[in-house]
Amino acid sequence: MDQRTFTATTVDEAWEQFSTDITWQESPNNYRAVINTGKYKVDLETVKSVGGGDEGWGFEQTTFRAALPASNTFKFAITPEDFLNRIGKFFGMQDVKVGYPEFDDNVLVQTNDEVRLKQLFADETLRTVFQNLSGYSFHIDKTDQTEEDHLHLVIQRALTNPADLRRVFSVFYHVLSTLDPR
Repeated sequence: MDQRTFTATTVDEAWEQFSTDITWQESPNNYRAVINTGKYKVDLETVKSVGGGDEGWGFEQTTFRAALPASNTFKFAITPEDFLNRIGKFFGMQDVKVGYPEFDDNVLVQTNDEVRLKQLFADETLRTVFQNLSGYSFHIDKTDQTEEDHLHLVIQRALTNPADLRRVFSVFYHVLSTLDPR
C-alpha cells in the first residue's frame, strides 16, 4: 500500500487535498496517508481484508496516529463498555467517571490525571463522537523505538467515507492540539 502525503498550512487545506484524493482511489479500503498541517503530522491508515483462506474471518481497521512531545506525562485510554470490561470493573478495574452519564455509561476510561481528562472531555462534540463510535480504542502510549509519546485512535472498521473520516479526524486533531498546544 502506497503512502500519500498532504501538506498545507491549515487543517482545512490539508483535508481538502486528502478528501479529494481518497474519493478518487480505486481501493480506499487499503489506504495510507500522512496529513501534515505544519503543526502536526497525522498518520491515517484504513485497511479492509475480506478474509478467507489463511487470513481467517477478515479484518477492518482505521488508525490515526500522531507524535506527542516526550515531556508529555498525561496518559489515558478509552474503550467501549462491553461484557469483558464490565467483568473487569466488577473485579476493581479503574473506570474514571467524566461526569456525563450518556458518555460514562458507554465507555471505560483509565487515566493518570482525572482532572485533565475531565477538562478534555468537557467538550460535548468530543464525547458525542466517541459514544457513537463502535469498536474503537483511544490511547496514548510510549514506544520502545523512540522516546516520543504517540496519540492513537484505532477503530475496528474501515472508514472510507470522507465525511465520516473528517468527523473522526476533527476529534482526533482536537485532542492532539489540546495535549500539545505548540
